Amino acid sequence: MTPEENFRFVCSFNEHMGPIIRKHNGFVNQYLGDAIMAIFPVNAGDALGAAVEMQLEVRKFNSGATP
Repeated sequence: MTPEENFRFVCSFNEHMGPIIRKHNGFVNQYLGDAIMAIFPVNAGDALGAAVEMQLEVRKFNSGATP
């Protein structure tokens, strides 16, 4: 990928993950390249729920099923 294509890819990926994190009572602390550091202050179960949903979303994203 060109740097521009890579930037668009990472931005698109993050657009899918952010809402899932927020839905599970978390917030994004920082973006680390293609990684996301999120904090779930209420309980660990929120982090686990987000992780499961994010994995499902990554499968859809990788298959091209998400816009």
